[in-house]
Amino acid sequence: MHKKTTDEVHNLFHIARLAILSETTRRELDEIASKMTYVDLSTTPGYMDKFVAALFIPHTDASLFPSMSRA
Repeated sequence: MHKKTTDEVHNLFHIARLAILSETTRRELDEIASKMTYVDLSTTPGYMDKFVAALFIPHTDASLFPSMSRA
Protein backbone atom coordinates (compact mmCIF):
# COMPACT_ATOMS: atom_id res chain seq x y z
CA MET A 1 0.00 0.00 0.00
CA HIS A 2 1.38 3.39 -0.93
CA LYS A 3 1.73 6.32 1.43
CA LYS A 4 -1.14 8.75 1.04
CA THR A 5 -0.37 12.13 -0.47
CA THR A 6 -1.63 15.33 1.09
CA ASP A 7 -4.27 15.59 -1.66
CA GLU A 8 -5.49 12.04 -0.99
CA VAL A 9 -5.77 12.71 2.74
CA HIS A 10 -7.59 15.98 2.02
CA ASN A 11 -10.04 14.11 -0.23
CA LEU A 12 -10.70 11.51 2.48
CA PHE A 13 -11.45 14.25 5.02
CA HIS A 14 -13.75 15.93 2.49
CA ILE A 15 -15.66 12.66 2.00
CA ALA A 16 -15.90 12.18 5.77
CA ARG A 17 -17.23 15.70 6.19
CA LEU A 18 -19.83 15.12 3.47
CA ALA A 19 -20.89 11.91 5.20
CA ILE A 20 -21.43 13.80 8.44
CA LEU A 21 -23.35 16.66 6.83
CA SER A 22 -25.30 14.89 4.09
CA GLU A 23 -27.76 12.09 4.64
CA THR A 24 -27.66 11.33 0.89
CA THR A 25 -23.87 10.94 0.95
CA ARG A 26 -24.10 8.77 4.08
CA ARG A 27 -26.55 6.47 2.32
CA GLU A 28 -24.30 6.25 -0.76
CA LEU A 29 -21.29 5.41 1.43
CA ASP A 30 -23.32 2.81 3.34
CA GLU A 31 -24.27 1.21 0.03
CA ILE A 32 -20.66 1.12 -1.12
CA ALA A 33 -19.56 -0.33 2.24
CA SER A 34 -22.23 -3.03 2.09
CA LYS A 35 -20.73 -4.24 -1.21
CA MET A 36 -17.21 -4.56 0.19
CA THR A 37 -16.17 -8.11 0.95
CA TYR A 38 -12.56 -7.74 2.09
CA VAL A 39 -10.23 -5.02 3.34
CA ASP A 40 -6.64 -6.08 4.06
CA LEU A 41 -5.75 -3.98 7.10
CA SER A 42 -2.59 -5.97 7.81
CA THR A 43 -0.84 -4.19 4.93
CA THR A 44 -1.51 -0.77 6.44
CA PRO A 45 1.70 0.44 8.11
CA GLY A 46 1.42 0.37 11.88
CA TYR A 47 -2.04 -1.21 11.95
CA MET A 48 -0.96 -4.58 13.35
CA ASP A 49 1.11 -2.89 16.09
CA LYS A 50 -1.91 -0.83 17.17
CA PHE A 51 -4.25 -3.82 16.88
CA VAL A 52 -2.08 -6.08 19.04
CA ALA A 53 -1.50 -3.29 21.59
CA ALA A 54 -5.27 -2.78 21.87
CA LEU A 55 -5.85 -6.42 22.82
CA PHE A 56 -4.52 -5.95 26.33
CA ILE A 57 -6.61 -4.63 29.23
CA PRO A 58 -5.82 -2.17 30.60
CA HIS A 59 -4.59 -0.69 27.38
CA THR A 60 -0.82 -0.66 26.91
CA ASP A 61 -0.92 3.15 26.78
CA ALA A 62 -2.05 3.94 30.32
CA SER A 63 -2.11 7.67 29.56
CA LEU A 64 -5.29 7.03 27.54
CA PHE A 65 -7.00 5.83 30.73
CA PRO A 66 -6.02 8.23 33.54
CA SER A 67 -8.67 6.87 35.90
CA MET A 68 -6.91 3.48 35.85
CA SER A 69 -3.82 4.98 37.52
CA ARG A 70 -5.95 6.11 40.48
CA ALA A 71 -7.20 2.59 41.18
